[in-house]
Amino acid sequence: MFSYTFSEVQGNSDIYWKFQRYNLVVQYHSRPSLAPPFIILSHINLFIRRIIRKVPS
Repeated sequence: MFSYTFSEVQGNSDIYWKFQRYNLVVQYHSRPSLAPPFIILSHINLFIRRIIRKVPS
């Protein structure tokens, strides 16, 4: 009984940890890399990249 409960909790904690890690990676990936005064440069860079992707080659 105890070993079943322990393995069940262990399995759930592994899934929970992976989900939290994924959320952390997504959160940091979507953050701008520069500090707030220079954030405009990051936004301009993203804008230019999106424009270049939409222009047909």
